[in-house]
Amino acid sequence: MILLQAGEAISQNSGKFLELAQGNWGLLATAIAFIIIAIIVIAFLKQILVNSVLGIIAWALLQFVFQVKLNFWVSLIVSIIFGIAGVGVLLLLHFLGITV
Repeated sequence: MILLQAGEAISQNSGKFLELAQGNWGLLATAIAFIIIAIIVIAFLKQILVNSVLGIIAWALLQFVFQVKLNFWVSLIVSIIFGIAGVGVLLLLHFLGITV
């Protein structure tokens, strides 16, 4: 019974919302702004994901192919967060004799 009444109330109020939303330029501008923000965020996250994957690949090559002895967990976390640049800094520190 309660669900039936709730459904009737929603159907009556949805018509009022559509009347308010139709022709509302502010609502249109907000919707377009949200779409643009979503596209920018997705593009940014895509670049971060690619950088992290390349960092993990470079880290794995250093650890398992070239047998460079770095602190396992620290170097893995740095390569995930900072990507190839992080791996480069780790190699530079290793070359200079600084252990992380």
